Amino acid sequence: MPRLIFPAVLLSILALTPGCVAVVAGAAAAGTMKYVSNESARTFPATINATWSATLEGLRDVGYPVDASVPFERQGGEFEIQDVKVQVKAGKPGMTRVWVRVGTFDNEKNRTKAQRILDAIAKRLGV
Repeated sequence: MPRLIFPAVLLSILALTPGCVAVVAGAAAAGTMKYVSNESARTFPATINATWSATLEGLRDVGYPVDASVPFERQGGEFEIQDVKVQVKAGKPGMTRVWVRVGTFDNEKNRTKAQRILDAIAKRLGV
């Protein structure tokens, strides 16, 4: 019987303070949103093969030691190196989308690095 009292008391307290629960839930969601929104993406007018090669070369251009044998499939691939996560996916015929996430937190430094990587890929593709 005492085991049932604690959950009942806890639920009663939470029912009396819905604003606090909403704040905690909102704070948790905001933290998740920041992590999820910490990426940059660009669609390139190039095939998946050309974009994959340009992605690996572009990462090397900005200082990441990427191995040329990183595997990918017909529709794309993804990998992580140091503080960067990259995802390359085929889109409409002749179009490929690249997502880049740098670091854990959404801040100016990480956004700048992600843009530098996407710019290096664009340069390699000649677009």
